[in-house]
Amino acid sequence: MRIRGAIFDADGTLLDSMFIWDTIGETYLRSIGYEPRENLNEVFKNMSLLQAARYYQTEYGVTLCVDEIINGVNAMLERCGALSCFGRIFTCGEVGHGKDEPHIFEEALRFLGTKKSETVVFDDALYAVRTAKEAGFPVAAVYDIHEKAQNDIRELSAIYLEDLAQLDKLQKHLSV
Repeated sequence: MRIRGAIFDADGTLLDSMFIWDTIGETYLRSIGYEPRENLNEVFKNMSLLQAARYYQTEYGVTLCVDEIINGVNAMLERCGALSCFGRIFTCGEVGHGKDEPHIFEEALRFLGTKKSETVVFDDALYAVRTAKEAGFPVAAVYDIHEKAQNDIRELSAIYLEDLAQLDKLQKHLSV
């Protein structure tokens, strides 16, 4: 495998931000005047923000449009200044599909202009790793304490990283 392009997940993979998702669903609902049901965070565990926004609409009757919900949730997250390190940021909301479907990976691939076999997807969630792998991408899985299915992720991935400090494992695969 030669690496000419990379697609990175942000939450949990690049940024240690997964703890935010432990309560943000409830926090956001309360901020717009709704009382969350018990176990909402468990429901959201494997949802993209787009899917969660639609869930707010169907299950809670939130009348805001999906984009307004997504923007409201995103406004609650801190910015870390890492955007300048990337050619483009794609969101599931923008693409219109969660990472349980390959659309976001395919869209990023088109932007990169690299071959799929030479474009590694870095992710920490089993459903996203599975989707990328089934779509034909090589996957570099990154450990995240919030993902319980580490053995499954390790089996699906071409490369498994305990954290991004182990990126040197990729050096032999990089194109020069």
